[in-house]
Amino acid sequence: MYATLEATLAIIDEGLRIYRRGFTGFIILATVLLIPFAISIGLLIAILQANPVALTILLLGILLLGLPLAMYLFGGMSRAALAVQQGRRIRIREALEIPLLRATGMGCYGLVFFIVANALIATLGAMCFCPLYFGLVFMFGGAFSWMETDSGFGAGLAILLVLLLVLIFILIYAVSLIVSGAAYSGTVYSLQAFIQSGLRFGASMQRSIDLTFFRFPRNLLAFLLASALFSALSITATMAIGVLLPLPLIWTLGETSPITQGVSASAWILGLIVVLPPMPIWMTLLYQRNQNARYGDDLAAQIDLRFASAPLEGAEQGTGYAR
Repeated sequence: MYATLEATLAIIDEGLRIYRRGFTGFIILATVLLIPFAISIGLLIAILQANPVALTILLLGILLLGLPLAMYLFGGMSRAALAVQQGRRIRIREALEIPLLRATGMGCYGLVFFIVANALIATLGAMCFCPLYFGLVFMFGGAFSWMETDSGFGAGLAILLVLLLVLIFILIYAVSLIVSGAAYSGTVYSLQAFIQSGLRFGASMQRSIDLTFFRFPRNLLAFLLASALFSALSITATMAIGVLLPLPLIWTLGETSPITQGVSASAWILGLIVVLPPMPIWMTLLYQRNQNARYGDDLAAQIDLRFASAPLEGAEQGTGYAR
């Protein structure tokens, strides 16, 4: 267990170092993809406000725009991470050079994977968390009934119990949020077979399933840990950028000012751009590790390198003997 956790933390650490080395390229890549999407969503919302009947058009437009965008976003981030890992510069055109047909297949597979993973997580969550929530509700009821007693000791004990129950409720909610986020990280991981290989759709899907269940406990731990860190980064960055940046304008111009609303929306988009890259980077590195362990790709490369250098070593030794 300790070795698994140490290997997972090593992937997290390497991913953050890759993000730091290629920070500018990752931000530009995310901006190129997200800004047009945000503008499109804004136009769709404006159409919905003008015509409330267009809700179906809005949902369909978000789906049609969001699914290909997500595929190019995950694919571009993963290819950019590989480029930085290999010591190369991030080239936006190279990172986004994914055929539309392949991106469509990735999107269909990723959507099905995400739905199935969420269904399994929802089922397990209902089995595990619902009894805990019901137990907390009954305990809250008992604590409030103690507060109504005349005994000061009983009322003080009830207050302490309420505070403890609130902390437990927050902890359970945080755990359920991390478990739900594991479906997102698992989906990004499952798409790496389409991104990092030139296999056909059927072979890519088979490899994705194979490497998802290969060392599954280790993969699950990585999904959960990546989800926890991603949630913490997302909440911290988006709150810091999305709330603090437009705060002076809120004080001076007011919340209803168009300038304030525009800056606030831009700040939230900026926060989203900053926190998006780490997850695809981590899943790229995890997939690389599992692929090398499962198919021996790294071992084959080492053997090829050894055989390539063998004639040179023999020539050097022969020269030495001749001397």
